[in-house]
Amino acid sequence: MIPEVSLGPFKIEQPDAFLALILGFLILLWLAYKYAYPMGRDLLKARTERIEQAYKQADALLAEAQAIHDDYAQRLAHIEEEHRARVEQAVREAEALSAQIIAEAQQAAQTILQRAQQEVERERTYHQILMRQQIVAIVLDAAENAIRTMASEETQHKLVSDFIHQLAQSALNGYTPVNRNSLAHGGGEP
Repeated sequence: MIPEVSLGPFKIEQPDAFLALILGFLILLWLAYKYAYPMGRDLLKARTERIEQAYKQADALLAEAQAIHDDYAQRLAHIEEEHRARVEQAVREAEALSAQIIAEAQQAAQTILQRAQQEVERERTYHQILMRQQIVAIVLDAAENAIRTMASEETQHKLVSDFIHQLAQSALNGYTPVNRNSLAHGGGEP
């Protein structure tokens, strides 16, 4: 058993248990990195792919609007001169429609992008909270196991044995009261 260790104002009475707790925490961090990090990375990768699909949809809508615009421009170029007044009216309608379609496509693309970004942020926050809860649960389980280990039957037998030894010493040297604090902390002289 390692004797007590003092680190500045802190006194570590059971360095073995403290080292076991530190080792358990390091193992916990390694397990979280090995298993929780890839899961979160895969979720973010899937979300990124969905966002890319949304971008592709927006680009397709913009390309379709541009194709409609180009189609109207091509039709108008081939109309005869006598229909110029009609053509000018059609051009104005086509440009207004194309501008409206492009504006709607851009607005739809922006809306899809904003929704995707909000969804990614919600997913990231959710998984961060979930990961923190899992880490807290694992740390609490490790601490509970460390406490169970410290309160084992062997430790209790040692405390009883030390108490009997102190009683025998006090009987040989004359009666002196037993220091209960020393028994609570693992034995030692009164």
